Amino acid sequence: MTTSFQVRKQSIDSWLDAIEPTSPEQQTIEPASPEHREPPTKRVCRRPAQNTPPPTEDSMMASDKPMTPVRRGARKRTNEEAGGELGLDDEGLDETPRPRRPYLSPRKRQVNSLKRSRAILGHLQKPIQILAVPDYADALQSLPADVIPLYEQISTANEFEGVIPYEVRDIVKKRVRDKPQYFRAPNPADNGKAMAVLASVYAIKHRATEAQVYQRDEIAWNTMVHSPLLYLVFSSDVKVDTTFLADVHDTTQSTAIHVRAEPVMSASIAGDSIPLLRGSSSSNGTEPACSVSIESLLVSERSLTNSNLSLSMMRSRGVKVDYVLAVEFPEDTLLRKTIKEAIQDSPLPHINQTAYLPLKESPIAVAIETKTDTSAQDPLVQLGIWTGAWYKHMYDLREYLAGPGPKPRLVSVPVIQVVGHQWQVYFAQDMGESIIIHGPIPLGSTANILSIYGLLASLEAVKQWVEGAFCTGLEAWLTPEAR
Repeated sequence: MTTSFQVRKQSIDSWLDAIEPTSPEQQTIEPASPEHREPPTKRVCRRPAQNTPPPTEDSMMASDKPMTPVRRGARKRTNEEAGGELGLDDEGLDETPRPRRPYLSPRKRQVNSLKRSRAILGHLQKPIQILAVPDYADALQSLPADVIPLYEQISTANEFEGVIPYEVRDIVKKRVRDKPQYFRAPNPADNGKAMAVLASVYAIKHRATEAQVYQRDEIAWNTMVHSPLLYLVFSSDVKVDTTFLADVHDTTQSTAIHVRAEPVMSASIAGDSIPLLRGSSSSNGTEPACSVSIESLLVSERSLTNSNLSLSMMRSRGVKVDYVLAVEFPEDTLLRKTIKEAIQDSPLPHINQTAYLPLKESPIAVAIETKTDTSAQDPLVQLGIWTGAWYKHMYDLREYLAGPGPKPRLVSVPVIQVVGHQWQVYFAQDMGESIIIHGPIPLGSTANILSIYGLLASLEAVKQWVEGAFCTGLEAWLTPEAR
């Protein structure tokens, strides 16, 4: 023991002799200021640093473990490395083994989120089922007959056949490939309209690109991109001659059916039209689905049980959409007179599923919901509940006007979702006890000039369909004596 102690003492003395003496001035260390003082860390230095005294015999006798550091197990990244990056020593790392979660790409996570949020549609009292339309042949077989002509026109627009006016060909071909099928035949009665539309298309494309680059929110997209584009197709037919202010000539009494785009961001579903949830815990076995918040819809299908569909979930923001395409009928038409009589005398003082005043007498034909491409919410959930409310209200109106009895099939309705640049349409079909939503089908895009012209052509086809097939089907539903 004495010999070992002497060896250790000589080792310590040798270390002390190796240290260069310093003057008192050199030994004085200025304390670091609070601004420059480095935060303390717990990281342990495993290798003896230079000028570090060797271990004493006491410390060696205190443990029989070897002095060489023992690794805690072969890993791709050691605890020491991980702790160094995080500013922690091994004691700050959780060494409890945990199962690794499978990595999901952002795209897969988004798809799973959509599936979870759409589960609510299947739990409505009149459930909604979503069916994909993989190709053209499947569409012709599965889509309802009243929207097949519209689908054909949209398919033509998706191939960019005749979507650009001939009058702007020389300008557009500088940015778009000069393919003859893209351009329409010359229109002698154009009178500069094509040039005005082209200027608007350029402006929309520029603002849409900026909105994506700057990551603008939904309100900005609606204001700067979606509204101007919709008004190109669904602009007001009201013309006012202001040549002389004293003789203003108002031509609001139109003799034709007019389809207008109406912003309805603040319009909620009326209480008498709210779709109900099946199997809930309320006294009548159903609860309103409209007032479920979008956040509460982001749950797994397993959690949609009776206990979870409680009244505490039913008093939230509700479900709204951004735009609708509404129909105005001439005063002397049978459908206009029927609508006026229905809302004046019935307990349902509005023709639609919403009591929003600008739509009191104008039936909604198409609902449009917009989102940014970074939004976590599924627009089809809002569109589905909104459409379910429309069908519920139409059934209530029919029963009030015609009483119980056999009914014709209610007209199908398109619903449009917009996510960033991309526009898509679904077709909602009434099946009596349920609703099937077919889609999505591309309408076009605001990403480039050619796609915007294709989108305008698709929306023009939607407008013509509303003026024809939709109005015919609605008239058959609300005025059975006219059939």
